[in-house]
Amino acid sequence: MNQATQIATPPVSLIDAPIGRSLFYLSMPSMVAMVLQTAVSIAEVSYVARLGTEALAGLALVYPMYMLMTMLSTGALGGMTAGAIARALGGGDLTRADRVAWNALLLAVGAGTIVSLLFLANTEHLFGWLGAGGNAIGQAMAYSRVLFTGTLEQTRLFI
Repeated sequence: MNQATQIATPPVSLIDAPIGRSLFYLSMPSMVAMVLQTAVSIAEVSYVARLGTEALAGLALVYPMYMLMTMLSTGALGGMTAGAIARALGGGDLTRADRVAWNALLLAVGAGTIVSLLFLANTEHLFGWLGAGGNAIGQAMAYSRVLFTGTLEQTRLFI
């Protein structure tokens, strides 16, 4: 086996492998996801900016709520789930790891549905509290209906 093949092959065991290579392979999916998310955000903003300043203002109003949902799901729920599953697998308890995964899935679907419905039902009030007025509220409501309804549809895929 040549040097290039050895570098491209991920380590078999995290305990025996060099820490640098292990961290690199474990962090690659997250780094790729962050790069892709940034690219999508840039493309979305550049597209909406062509629609005018009111559309861009509407996007700016919805973005904090979208980020709140993202941080709740990935930061809070995702971090908790990963930690609980890692502890169960580290202890050799596959049944517990499976239970944690299913409970996290049910919690994600339930919480995602509730938060999406709350945002859909109260968007006009939220945008008013943020100081928006005029056509910017209409643009923000149109965008949030698409975004949060899509979030509801995504949670139904898990059922």
